Order: sequence, then C-alpha cells, then structure tokens
Amino acid sequence: FTLEMIDEAIFQLRQAIRINPNYGLAYLNLGVIHESIGRFDEALGFYKKSLAVDTTLNMPYWSMGLLYYKRGMIENAISALKEFTKRSDNQVDIERVEKTIAEILKLQNVN
Repeated sequence: FTLEMIDEAIFQLRQAIRINPNYGLAYLNLGVIHESIGRFDEALGFYKKSLAVDTTLNMPYWSMGLLYYKRGMIENAISALKEFTKRSDNQVDIERVEKTIAEILKLQNVN
C-alpha cells in the first residue's frame, strides 16, 4: 500500500466515525492500519476504543492479543486471546486461538 492509500483509508474511517461515533469496526480498522505502519500505541488505543463503543465485537481481542505478544506483554496477550475465545461462537476461530495460546505458552517455557 502507498502512503496516500493509507492516509485516504484513515481519512475515510475518521469520516465514518464522525457520522457514527459508535461504529466499532471503524475503530478496529484504524487499529489495524496503525499497527501495520508501526504505530503500536495508537493501534492499541483504537482496539480498546472499538470495544468501548461496540461490546458485541470480539476481533479487537484477537488483534490486541497479537499486538501484546509482539510487544512482549505475554500475560496481556494471553488474557486478550482468552477473552476472544469466550466471546466467539465460531469453533474454527476458537480452536485457532487456543492453538495460538498453547504455542505462546510453549515458547515461554522454552525461553
């Protein structure tokens, strides 16, 4: 993606939020974009905001879990990923996340 495309996506998502401040998916997508360009603190803030405005979402927990893991915050990562599994009704997603948690724990025991 080009910087112009990223800027345009951020602009469009912010416009959507101006129209509907409770549009949780817009905040989630802002988090994904900010994470992809290395703005991790901002990404985490957007993930949290998406949950604050739309309590039905579960994907922000997955995104936060992976971001916490990347930043070495293992307990937070596992907590967020477990919350994802509690809120998900998709068995395939649950199994994938449980496998990810097990791999994280295995890596932590090795190190």
